[in-house]
Amino acid sequence: MTRELLYLLWAAVGSTFICLLVCIGLLAFQPASTGSGAIDVVTQDYRREMSDMRRDYELKIGRLTEQMVSNDYTSRKRLDLLEDEQKRLKRELDDLRARMQVAPKR
Repeated sequence: MTRELLYLLWAAVGSTFICLLVCIGLLAFQPASTGSGAIDVVTQDYRREMSDMRRDYELKIGRLTEQMVSNDYTSRKRLDLLEDEQKRLKRELDDLRARMQVAPKR
């Protein structure tokens, strides 16, 4: 190999190395400049979705709470009616027993 070819080879290797460094530098700093905007958009979308989900679950919990209160009220009313019915039936039974004791035996 002649000296001219050796210099030419070293120049090609050096220029390739410099190009490689420039490309690595561009790739390394590119996400920092454009990625932060994308991260902000994704963060805002995530927060918006989370707040929507939270609102939906709060509505569902509110509806379930209302249903529980309504069912509790209905159950209490039914129990009160059943207790009244039980008391009425006990009174009727006591009246029938009293009539049977008063009634003449044959």
